[in-house]
Amino acid sequence: MESETKPSPGNGGGFLLWAFAFAALLFSASAQAAPHPLDPLSAPEIRQATAAIQRAGFGTARIHSIEVQEPAKDAVLRWQPRDPIAGPLARRAFAVVRRDQRTYELSIELGTGAVQSREVPGVQPGLVPEEYAAARAAAINDRRFVAGLLARGVRNPSAVICWTFSAGTFVHESFRGKRVAQVQCTEPAGTTINPFARPLTGLSALVDLDAGVALEVIDTGARPLPRPAEFETTGKRSAARAFQMEASDQVIRWDAWAFHWRIDPRAGLVLSTVTFDGRPVLYQGSLSEIFVPYMDADPEWNWRTFLDAGEYGFGRMSTELVPGIDCPEGARFFDATVAWPGDGRPQTLDDAVCVFERDANEALWRHMEELTSTRAGRARFDLVMRQTAELGLYSYTVDWVFGAGGDITVEVIANGIDGVRAASGADAHGRIVAPGLMAPAHDHHFAFRLDTDVDGTANRFVTGRFALEKPAAAGGRSVWVLREQAAAREQDAIGRIDLGNPAHWRIEHATAKNGLGQPTGYALVPGDNILPLMPADDPGLSRGGFAAQHVWVTPYDPQERFAAGAYPNQAAGDGLPKWTSANRALGDTDLVLWYTMGFRHVPAPEDWPVLNARKLKFSLVPFGFFDRNPAVR
Repeated sequence: MESETKPSPGNGGGFLLWAFAFAALLFSASAQAAPHPLDPLSAPEIRQATAAIQRAGFGTARIHSIEVQEPAKDAVLRWQPRDPIAGPLARRAFAVVRRDQRTYELSIELGTGAVQSREVPGVQPGLVPEEYAAARAAAINDRRFVAGLLARGVRNPSAVICWTFSAGTFVHESFRGKRVAQVQCTEPAGTTINPFARPLTGLSALVDLDAGVALEVIDTGARPLPRPAEFETTGKRSAARAFQMEASDQVIRWDAWAFHWRIDPRAGLVLSTVTFDGRPVLYQGSLSEIFVPYMDADPEWNWRTFLDAGEYGFGRMSTELVPGIDCPEGARFFDATVAWPGDGRPQTLDDAVCVFERDANEALWRHMEELTSTRAGRARFDLVMRQTAELGLYSYTVDWVFGAGGDITVEVIANGIDGVRAASGADAHGRIVAPGLMAPAHDHHFAFRLDTDVDGTANRFVTGRFALEKPAAAGGRSVWVLREQAAAREQDAIGRIDLGNPAHWRIEHATAKNGLGQPTGYALVPGDNILPLMPADDPGLSRGGFAAQHVWVTPYDPQERFAAGAYPNQAAGDGLPKWTSANRALGDTDLVLWYTMGFRHVPAPEDWPVLNARKLKFSLVPFGFFDRNPAVR
């Protein structure tokens, strides 16, 4: 044990030694206070920064923000975990404050308390909570606003709930330079968690936050108050609860959903007669085709434009699903039987399908109303039905996911091994993934056939396009509006995802209406996607011509089940492009919606020796099918 030398009043040298050591200890503790130079400010550091701001002459200023001031990037990159947080990495805070209607930025050295400040003219920092109440008070104390409340039957202004919103730049020229906000209110009678349900439409106030007065009150006329739309304030569902599903032969019932399932030797998992609370949504849904064209000019590869379902059979290539890997523990497993090609003997596919309830570990819906200190939410659990097929190099998993909100999501998970060829170096058609091995680039396209029966078979396909308008009342703003048109014929319904000209696609019933008088419908919500980069006359694309568009719609024909045609092997030019060239009528009839999604695979060394899963998805989401959110009880 080391001896300890204590300072004494008579030992000046010892005292100086102790003082120096103590100062070094403090410096070391300060320098090592944060384990990483990018750590957020600790509570003591925030207090240090606040004290430094006050000492620097900003005692009357409103602090809008204090955060860590990041060191220079090169210093952070050079830092090692055992290095002190000192020198160029020394802890600093950055603050934005407002004093006398002026905005300042402050840099604070936390070790010394030194402050550097500069004014930033012509800017307004973000709103702070204390301004919310001040803005509300300015609105409800204005006689014009009170008159608007009276016109809407609100006799007690203190009963309304108001929100303070940033006003953007769309204010009258005479108000520029002021610190302003918009105030809008609701009348919360009969509500707790959802006061938004009863907005005082047509009444708002533009408030000067510095002066505490309403600059302008806009009243475009009273409108009837809507009815309350409350929902439960409980509903947390335990992940440990029992799996609540009924299975009778090939029929599955879960929550409000019911459907029939089977394994088709070609298409794989086929779901039929899908209903929600007894109402038809989807007569039949299945994978229709997989198109995998390789991008290699080598004669050994240039013909590789596979149509996996039609050429090999997605269903009969089903693989046995393994608990704990393919499906979670506790899933229900089902065998399937198919006729094996060749002698046609029945073949049992052990554990070809699994069904399980999936905890999404997120809220299906949630809301916390700060003004009433109330919160509500419901955990998201989905039912998943899964099948996996092994098709040579790749295995594909298809999940049909049913949500308590009435939504159906289809997910494709691609796993596998890159197709490779020996090569001494990379060329334009692929990349080296291992010594001496080049993996050619390629695409994967998955076509799905969705025989939609939304509230019955009399359906129509509606395309909405987003158009910009600049109404005079918008204060110079451009706003988008949705202009919709039902497709009269097949060529009208063909569509592709275009971020520059987006579309809103849905199937709706020809006559059925919801309680609000709107057509009942389901919208198609795409996910990530690609298009083939081949020209229309490319012989490879002629085999998978369906992939040239994302959306097709056809009148129901039981013979038209497969997007590339009934017999794609050694064939081309059949399927959706051929069928829709007839341009058949689509109005108010039994429709089939076809959707194709895909991904472009540029191989990388990380894909070898086996690539990690790639997931694609799209959804059918209720759009006017219900009168309100069906997941709210």
